[in-house]
Amino acid sequence: MNNAIPPGAYLASILVLLWSAFCLATSILLVGMLLANGERTNYVTLLAIAVCVSSTSSIVQQIYYACEWRTIKTVAWEQSKAAIDMPAISYTPLSTGFNLALFEIQWVCYSAVAILVLGWAIALAKGVYNLRLPQLAGKEQMISATSKVVAFILPAVLIGLSFMDPIMRSVSAFRALNSVVILASFGLGAVLMIATSIQYVRTRRMFASIQDSVSKGTTSGPHSNGPRAQKIRVDKVLLFRFLIAFVILAIFEVTIVCFQLIWSKSSSYLAEQEQADYSLSTARKDVILFIPGVTASLIAFLLFGTTAHFRKRYRDFFRSLHGACVRKRRPSLSRPRSGTDVWETLESDRPISTYRCTVRSGDADTLELTRPEKSWKEVEVSVQRADKGRDVFVPHSPGRDIAQPWRSLGIPQR
Repeated sequence: MNNAIPPGAYLASILVLLWSAFCLATSILLVGMLLANGERTNYVTLLAIAVCVSSTSSIVQQIYYACEWRTIKTVAWEQSKAAIDMPAISYTPLSTGFNLALFEIQWVCYSAVAILVLGWAIALAKGVYNLRLPQLAGKEQMISATSKVVAFILPAVLIGLSFMDPIMRSVSAFRALNSVVILASFGLGAVLMIATSIQYVRTRRMFASIQDSVSKGTTSGPHSNGPRAQKIRVDKVLLFRFLIAFVILAIFEVTIVCFQLIWSKSSSYLAEQEQADYSLSTARKDVILFIPGVTASLIAFLLFGTTAHFRKRYRDFFRSLHGACVRKRRPSLSRPRSGTDVWETLESDRPISTYRCTVRSGDADTLELTRPEKSWKEVEVSVQRADKGRDVFVPHSPGRDIAQPWRSLGIPQR
């Protein structure tokens, strides 16, 4: 355990790990709801899968960091020394091996999310502005599928190229390959969201004015509701979601730039030190820096998984789950077995009613039911055989409950 994080950082590490698990659970729930709703390959579903993968990688990285903290800090110090000759290293997390691979997986997912958000924003803008391009008629599906594949392949290729020696020696080229996709996609996506929101409001108001003019020309009388009854409301919840999405994209872009500046500053500081930084404050700061990455899963759930349709699905699911738990606690009332057990037993606060049943078999089958004022233990069945000419009495076993047999025989309950 000498390689693990110091005990003073245990609490911060556990809390961040629990928060990450919660965010991951929300992204898994969003993916499950989208798939159950039949939305398997649209932009939102792929976006939810991407943030789910990034959160999973972050949780693995947190566990690895907690277990190999001292080794990771030693490698970071060595990388800061190497950044003197290769400055591009200072704009990375100063790590190598498995820890760096986990970070790059998350970075690829962030870039994929940026491209998917851009595709989603383009699709919304196309629908709101009613754009029709004759030269692309019949090719929309192919273009959409290609963009979704590119969203995952292009970032991986660019990040892979950024680790080539010629690019690593150029800070501008390295930062461009690592950040241009995220910054450009998020920036253009935010602009399209603003344009979509403006056009949406204009369209709703224009349609409302048309409805008002129609109502003025066709409605008359002193009791008419007038244009106010025909006015179409603007969906404020939708606009609020667009506003949140725009703010989040802006924050994410600022965060990316800030992270790169933090890494560069940390690299310059470590390069001047005689040994690696094993301080408790640095360990806590590193743990806290995991929070922004995993919170993307929760944000995706709040934006796309809290619509009215999904909220109804959640309520129905929890109601059915509650009903299943109630039925499980009372199996005798809901799970019949066999024989006389199919008759529903009486509850303890109701009197037990029994019948004396006589079945006679002969030339004419008869069934006689009488109600003796005795306990159920004395109920008996009498069968008269034609060839024997006598009655056979079979006492009922006191180990069985035949309460309410009339339900099986079709006789109404008293």
